[in-house]
Amino acid sequence: MPTVRNVGGPLTIAAVGDILFSEHLPSNTGPEHAAIRNLLEGTSVALANLEVTLLTKSQFHEASEKLPAKPFGSSSDATQLAKLGINVLTLANNHVGDFGAQSIDDMNRTLDAAGLAHVGAGTDLDIARAPLFIGSPPRSVAVLAVSFSSSPESRATHPHVDIRGRPGINAIKYAANLQVDPTVYAILKRQNNVAPTSQQNIEQELSLFGASIKKGKHTIVDFRLDETSVKEVLAAIKEARQRAEVVILAIHSHEPRNQSTEPAKFVQDFAHTAIEAGASLVVGNGPHQLRGIEIYKNGAILYSLGNFLFDPNIRNNITPDVFDAGADLFGVTLGAVPIRQALDPMTYDDSEYWESVIAIGEYRNDHLEAIRLFPIDLGTEVASGYRGIPRLADATKGAAILQRLSNLSKTFGTDIEIENGVGVVKVVPPDH
Repeated sequence: MPTVRNVGGPLTIAAVGDILFSEHLPSNTGPEHAAIRNLLEGTSVALANLEVTLLTKSQFHEASEKLPAKPFGSSSDATQLAKLGINVLTLANNHVGDFGAQSIDDMNRTLDAAGLAHVGAGTDLDIARAPLFIGSPPRSVAVLAVSFSSSPESRATHPHVDIRGRPGINAIKYAANLQVDPTVYAILKRQNNVAPTSQQNIEQELSLFGASIKKGKHTIVDFRLDETSVKEVLAAIKEARQRAEVVILAIHSHEPRNQSTEPAKFVQDFAHTAIEAGASLVVGNGPHQLRGIEIYKNGAILYSLGNFLFDPNIRNNITPDVFDAGADLFGVTLGAVPIRQALDPMTYDDSEYWESVIAIGEYRNDHLEAIRLFPIDLGTEVASGYRGIPRLADATKGAAILQRLSNLSKTFGTDIEIENGVGVVKVVPPDH
């Protein structure tokens, strides 16, 4: 079992954003990066989202010759990540598994060898969905990871009596739930691609571009999560809370699209239920930019921590899936966005993709007391060869990053105080 670091000090959980690169991890040497490493190493647990498959030496050699359309790294990158002070990687995302089932098993062994704990992907869904336990009481932490953004082939499945489960990630599927008013329904019914569904006649329910649309008094568009998956993840959180003082849940979600600063409503709802089930900190990743922070009951939700290590050439090295392309994922789900349009590469030229924070949750006993936000700069104003590598932001840029995050968080009623260039979010104790 992995151990909690800094046994003599308070329990602190550091969280950073996405690690996404192709072929080679950006160099992280130098004094400006030592400050990042010291900050992370000073925490009890430091976790990041690894959104790339690390290949074995032979797999990497083969991939380097073929230059596949998906991002990949090498086993040596695991050692470099460990040197950054990270000790837990979440793997539930839309790129782990790009190279098939064997690559997941191989990468997990690579991470084990590098001393990096990992969660969210495995040889079947039982393993991918299981919590990672770190330390022992009274300083025990459980981490779970789940992805809403996923391709069907990347999703792990449960084993059955005589059938092995499929390797993959811990994913939760969602589907469109559509109801339109009579006027809109009449217009849709006249479309060339319309057909009745198997459940109803065409006067009450129809199918358009693969989406089921019901006739109602009002137009309502929402998305429903797979109930079985939701119940299983919540049960895992509850069980983890019985065994650990602190439960952390990582959520990977690009929805509704990378360009949106607000998370999808179903992500917000699920994050709330996760805290009600026993999680105290929900860490979001996926859209490659910051989203706001919400204090909910006795926990906190960081809807996205943006990027932590980000290859500036990533858009040139891979063929985007709908998540990388920044497509309107609701439109894609409804069949309203043509797949060619959905796969147009998005650009990452704007500064928000190169600015983020390191969030450090501070605990007293098993209660999240505060979150400190250290602004980081991935190099919007440096030479391209050094871009994508985190460094602590200078005073001017740091203030701008924290102000932007503060504005995003006000949507959720969260105040961020600034103390000596560090953002502070205070969590009200349960007895107040």
